[in-house]
Amino acid sequence: MVGAYLAIMRTRLRGRLAFVVDVPAAVGGTPLPPGMLITLVENAIKHGIEPSPHGGSVTVAARTDDRDDGARLVVTVTDTGAGLGSGAPGQGIGLANIRERLALLHGDRAQLELEENAPQGFIARLVLPAAHDLSTFASPESTR
Repeated sequence: MVGAYLAIMRTRLRGRLAFVVDVPAAVGGTPLPPGMLITLVENAIKHGIEPSPHGGSVTVAARTDDRDDGARLVVTVTDTGAGLGSGAPGQGIGLANIRERLALLHGDRAQLELEENAPQGFIARLVLPAAHDLSTFASPESTR
């Protein structure tokens, strides 16, 4: 779904958007809480690419990461757009909703990490336990 959205946005932005979706097949079938990833991608477009006169690129990547405290799924949305400027990161409703849902689903075992992308842009990273059960949160649309 994210690839289709980015393709539509590339057409709408008339060449000002390049994108890459880098999700290995082994990770691609892992369920995510509905709406989280698309919210991060929409934010990258709205706050990063659209305000930048030259546009930029969006990269969506996913990988697993084994740690001493268990395996994690790390999903990253990186843009090379306008960056933070003078605004403080993470103050919007969409990001607040993501944080709240992560806390409800996983407590302190999941995070939303935000940081500037050098030399320009922004990085949003979802860090989830690799083995997570989202069945109680799945809607009929998210299981198609």
